[in-house]
Amino acid sequence: MTAAVWVAVTCHYCSRGRAPAEIIYMPGGIQICLDCYHRHREGVMALAGKPPTECSECHAAWEPGAMMAVHYEHGLYRCMCLPCSDKYVPKRRDIYGPTEYGWKKKLV
Repeated sequence: MTAAVWVAVTCHYCSRGRAPAEIIYMPGGIQICLDCYHRHREGVMALAGKPPTECSECHAAWEPGAMMAVHYEHGLYRCMCLPCSDKYVPKRRDIYGPTEYGWKKKLV
């Protein structure tokens, strides 16, 4: 009986082990998985005026004219629907707490 060997590379953004074929190696030794890269591209495109097709957190489809929140997380831009954003913001007191937005949300 032979043992199966699973080779996994850790994504520097989501910290998940991925198959080497699912990793993009970037300058400076950065490793990003395809899922994180696609979420980041959608966030950048949203800032450029082309909205994404779904929420990066719950994967709900966007309705035309729907409001979204763009968050910068670990060097990546992520687009979220407002309910997911409202759940995400309190978890990131380290980022939003000392800002005017954090004061309005009472995160301090």
